Amino acid sequence: MPTTGDRFEDKLVDLFMSVYDDRTWSGDLSTRTSPEKIADGGVELIATRKSDGETLAIEHTLIEPFVGDKSDFHKHFKELALALKNDESLQVPGYAIYLEAPVNVLPLRSKRPQIIAEIIAWLRRERMTFPEEPTLRDCPCPSHPDGKVTMRVRTQPLGDKHAKFLIPQRFGEMRVGDAVEKALRQKLSKLAKTGARRLLLMLERENGWVLPEAICKDVERLRPKFPLLTGVQVWIVDTASFDTKKEYVDFRRYEGDHVKESFVFFRGQLESMARDGYYVHA
Repeated sequence: MPTTGDRFEDKLVDLFMSVYDDRTWSGDLSTRTSPEKIADGGVELIATRKSDGETLAIEHTLIEPFVGDKSDFHKHFKELALALKNDESLQVPGYAIYLEAPVNVLPLRSKRPQIIAEIIAWLRRERMTFPEEPTLRDCPCPSHPDGKVTMRVRTQPLGDKHAKFLIPQRFGEMRVGDAVEKALRQKLSKLAKTGARRLLLMLERENGWVLPEAICKDVERLRPKFPLLTGVQVWIVDTASFDTKKEYVDFRRYEGDHVKESFVFFRGQLESMARDGYYVHA
């Protein structure tokens, strides 16, 4: 089905186009359409630069830590994450507390409110005993079918006595390569069908577990399997942050192991630009 309404990926594309290629596509310098909002199988954006008729197509997708991560988030984790984030009494001034729950932490048809309450009580008791290095700790949880939940936890001093964060995440077997392969299989053909001269694939990383460098390595590893990658610019879009607002956005294009270009935005404003490791005037 075509997608409608305001979407975060539209904002990402707008930010990117405001600075890409020395701003020669920004604002009224190009005409734009959003095929995905009109028909099934459309890309995020097709643009034509007015100065020379050059065409560009952009497709965006999220790279999950494992295929099915989003589904697990909504079915088994979101309720717990919201409860933890809404309880400011669990935060400790001067520290970031990371609490990573296993996949399927809230099994279907389990006593979810009781499990959440038991995790919160345990966290309140134990949070300042967490080390700075990630470690596994068992949270006694009588209401859980297993009688406990094994958490991965750590704390991080922030150097600011007023700053405080509680960051609920998940852990499990990392299968980023599967997610990258799924993205290439689904998105490259959509780009190729546009007929645009420039093809850009944006792979978003919103989870701190997923490293940009790992995504790039998987893209290169899979390149022989996907001939349609030839000529496609791959950009990593980093939106991972302490909160869910995605106010920080870092667009990066890699060549080999180094960052060829990057554009960093914060709260919609351009913070910095760099090429080949050197900052340029923003």
